[in-house]
Amino acid sequence: MTLHDERAHLDFTSAHLVAHELAHQWFGDLVTSKSWSHSWLHEGFATYFDLLYSEYAEGRDEFHYRLLENRETYFEEHDSKYRRPIVTNVYSQPIDLFDMHLYPGSAARLHMLRMLLGEELWWEVIRRFLERHRDSVVETVDFMRCIEDVTGDSYDWFFDQWFYKPGFPVLECSYQYESKEGIVAVQVKQDQDSGKDLPVFRFPLMVRLLSRNGAARDLTVEVREKEHHFYLPAAEEPHLVLVDPEDAILKRMRWKVDGVKLRVQLQEAENVLKRIEAADELAKVGDREAVAALAQAVHQDPFWGVSARAARALGEVGTEAAKGALIGALAITHPKARRAVVKALGSFKDQAVFRALLPLAAQEPSYFVEAEAVLAAARTKTEGAFEVLKQALERDSFNEVVRCRALEGFGELDDERSLPILLEYARYGHHELIRAQALRTLGKMGQSRPRNREILEKIADTFRPPAGARTLRPKLAAVQALEMLNREEGLPVLRRVAESELDGRLVRSARVAMRKIEVGKDRGESVRKLEKRLDELAEENRKLKDRLDRLEKISTG
Repeated sequence: MTLHDERAHLDFTSAHLVAHELAHQWFGDLVTSKSWSHSWLHEGFATYFDLLYSEYAEGRDEFHYRLLENRETYFEEHDSKYRRPIVTNVYSQPIDLFDMHLYPGSAARLHMLRMLLGEELWWEVIRRFLERHRDSVVETVDFMRCIEDVTGDSYDWFFDQWFYKPGFPVLECSYQYESKEGIVAVQVKQDQDSGKDLPVFRFPLMVRLLSRNGAARDLTVEVREKEHHFYLPAAEEPHLVLVDPEDAILKRMRWKVDGVKLRVQLQEAENVLKRIEAADELAKVGDREAVAALAQAVHQDPFWGVSARAARALGEVGTEAAKGALIGALAITHPKARRAVVKALGSFKDQAVFRALLPLAAQEPSYFVEAEAVLAAARTKTEGAFEVLKQALERDSFNEVVRCRALEGFGELDDERSLPILLEYARYGHHELIRAQALRTLGKMGQSRPRNREILEKIADTFRPPAGARTLRPKLAAVQALEMLNREEGLPVLRRVAESELDGRLVRSARVAMRKIEVGKDRGESVRKLEKRLDELAEENRKLKDRLDRLEKISTG
């Protein structure tokens, strides 16, 4: 059951959860994977069909934006923790596979396959797969053979690189118009580590050339090498050039064109993801014209997600002009876009920003905007922020979002007065979400207090709960806190968790944390050995110099 009030409904819906679980009636119940290695046939499809529900019920813009958020969640795990193939039999426990690679990672690959096949063939493949294998167990190869039967082509190459190998392409793209030759020269470079486990990827890449009257011409090229140069005929310079205009390819991309072209793309690109791409690149440009274009997008873009990303870009620019634009943007009405404006303002350590945030941190129609304003006020690190956080702890909210942001804010201030408050809210008896956030913040604050034993003991105490206590979220947070502390003293606690806890999610998290601490320990030991050896060499060098000085005196005497 999932319940929330009308105020929460400004930002939150349970429809996506329901859509995901309904999709399991087909992918998981009607057709079931033969082994855990192929669990993406359940979770990847359920995650992607949740996105398809968004496309049907909320429109193409919402679909694309949620697709972007899914990709970014997968990228974060890939970058910060590990990378693995979607289909793999390398795991300690089955739950190890139920990660962000499995859910959004495989959903992003299904979207790519849908774009590659086209709508008609895509849906025919889905029907063929479900009808042929209903009430039976399947592996990835069964889905591959259905694609081959429907299309008449083998897509083994696609599954080999996208499902049986890890990673995704990281592209650097640019173009120039060469008027004498009448061509658009497009450069595509793959910048991912092309070592043994991250190969050069093969994929079809569409380039769209748009004229000033809006006429579009799409050309598709095949990328197979680490670096490609494509030459596309164009009688006149295009008004706008878009690489992968429908964002079909799972990738990271740096679009290296000048600020003028980016401003045109931000204003005129049809796909919201291409407008967001332009906003991200304009943050790197950061000049007066870029700030003006981003400010205009915050206020005027028809889709809230572009407004939100333009606000984030202004926060990254960080100039006085960007700050002024963001303060002015607090007047926008969409709560999700306003939340992004508030979050971006938190990057400015400024009294004027703090004053602008105070009314929103005190009371706001949206729980989530209010909570973000509380955290942003702390991030300004100005006088009065500590009191804002204390006051926020008095207010109830959906899923305790306001109290949790206040507790997170204490970590931003890193104020000694916060420790008794955090130790109290980490105590049994508080809501598990509150306890989890208090523990994470203690882990963060403990980084600058290596001699504070009370912090370590409070975190370790989480693994000795009283009978009947709800413990999973606090325990997971305690593991995260120990990982943040990065102290050898935490290793025995994590080892006990890995050896004795029954929940596989806890066991996996503890093992990841142990590896991180042990790697840091090994590196620290290597540094200490190197420093000791350097000291020894310095002492040997000093003795040698003394001996040479004595010999020189004897020879000249």
